[in-house]
Amino acid sequence: MNTDNDTVSKILQSAREIFAEFGFEGARIDEIAKRAGVNKAMIYYHFKSKEELYQKILDSFFITDPLIIDQIDKETHSYWEKLTRCIYSISNRVEKNKKERCSIIAREMVSHGNMFRMIRDTYWIPEYKKIKSIIQQGIEVGEFKVPNQPIDLIVFTIFSHVIYYRINEVAYMDSEIYQDLYPPDNEKILLDYLSYLLKFLLLK
Repeated sequence: MNTDNDTVSKILQSAREIFAEFGFEGARIDEIAKRAGVNKAMIYYHFKSKEELYQKILDSFFITDPLIIDQIDKETHSYWEKLTRCIYSISNRVEKNKKERCSIIAREMVSHGNMFRMIRDTYWIPEYKKIKSIIQQGIEVGEFKVPNQPIDLIVFTIFSHVIYYRINEVAYMDSEIYQDLYPPDNEKILLDYLSYLLKFLLLK
C-alpha cells in the first residue's frame, strides 16, 4: 500500500510531465490523476488547487542549497571567493538534467505571466542583487578593478550562463550540437569558464 509520501511523489511527477507538455492553462487535473494512478479527489486532498500544485512544481526547480548565500559574507574575506562561492551556490540550486523544468520555465518566460514573475522576484532578482553587491564592494576596497563594462551587464552575463544555459538545454536535446553544448561534465566546464571570464574582467 502506498504511503502519503509515495502518492504525493507520483502526483508531483505526473504534474511536472503534464505541465511541461501542455502548459498551465492546458493541463487538466483529470489527466494528472490518470497518469499518477490516483483519483482526482486524492490530488485535491493534498493540493487545494491546480495553482497550488503548479506552485509546488515551480518551487521544486530550485533546490535548497545547504550553503545559504547570505552566510557567505560571514565565512569568507576575499571578495573573489565570495563571488565564486555565490555563483557555485546559485548553480547548485538549479535542478539538473530535467526536461520538464526546462520546458515549464521556458513557457513561463515566453508568457511573462504571474508565475514567471514569482520565479524572477523570489529566486533570481535577490541573487542578482547579491552578486552585484559583492562586485561593487570588491571594487570599493580595491580588490577588483573598475570594469570597462557596466557592472549590471557583467552580473547578467553570469545569470545568462548559469540560468539560461540550463533552461535552453531542452531546446538542443535533439540537435547535433547537444553533446558539444552539454557534455557530461558541463557544469564544471561552465563554472570554470565563468571563473576565467570574471578574472579577466575583474581581477587586477
